[in-house]
Amino acid sequence: MKNRLWLLALIPVVLAIVVVAGARQLFARPNLATLTRKANADLRQGRVAEATAMFADIASRDPGNGAAWFRLGYAHHTARAYREAIGAYEKSYALHWIPGTTAYNLACAHALAGNEAAALKWLERSMQDGFRDARLLATDPDLDPLRNTAGYRSLEEKFDRTTKNAGLRALEPLIGPWDAYDGKGILVGTVEFRSLLTKSAVQQVASLPGRTRQVAMFYYNAQAGLWKQVEASDDGSFVERVAKPQSDGLRFEGWAYPVAGSNTMDRVVLREAGGAYRLRNETSADSGRNWTTILDVELRRRQNAPKSSKD
Repeated sequence: MKNRLWLLALIPVVLAIVVVAGARQLFARPNLATLTRKANADLRQGRVAEATAMFADIASRDPGNGAAWFRLGYAHHTARAYREAIGAYEKSYALHWIPGTTAYNLACAHALAGNEAAALKWLERSMQDGFRDARLLATDPDLDPLRNTAGYRSLEEKFDRTTKNAGLRALEPLIGPWDAYDGKGILVGTVEFRSLLTKSAVQQVASLPGRTRQVAMFYYNAQAGLWKQVEASDDGSFVERVAKPQSDGLRFEGWAYPVAGSNTMDRVVLREAGGAYRLRNETSADSGRNWTTILDVELRRRQNAPKSSKD
């Protein structure tokens, strides 16, 4: 019995030693910001194995970090470990980390791994998500396994249409009044686009469910070749977005600045189908990890309304 009591008395001492040792190890371990800087430096300087190990550590400690999964995928990609790269890129894409670029890298990794169908699928998705780099698409050796396929040539044609949609005339099909319908086909609001300044500016006036009256202005930046948008509401909140053209419409991404509360990421997607447009607005309070849909309507041109208007 005495021996047992002696052993029981030792338990708190042993636990204290374990806790102190664990705490020392925890505080001695580099924080994620330090580790990320070191991993990025290693990757730039060609120390791919070291960078891969560090990005794997970062992603395991912070699994919601889309940037870490993307960099881990890139490290595997650089090391020609395409299966591992695909797995990491997919996690990054699921976390909405730079979707256009992540989808494009997935297409490249699948192409190099010999997965033609998957490569074409992700290449098309990258274009839908706003990928616009014509020079890279034409010269990237990662895509060489696809270039002689009918699927790739078809996507090239879609890409050409997308880049054309990026110009001054991108908003022209939207000019005029539209009625907004919900998923049940019920009329819930109106949106009107008005051309200004020889079509280099467009005003949008919207009355939509769950919102105060809104006025948005679109401005075309000729040097950058893209549209920007500022949207203001009656309550004093506003949103700033930049357009990312798609083959079937436009996506505007930016930040919402409410009167009260924290700023949030914000995106609006306009997809065209049969003369109508699907308008979807989403916000994210955690830098793109999770998105909440706040508006999802179909815009149908008001009957007997003109398709465009003169300045």
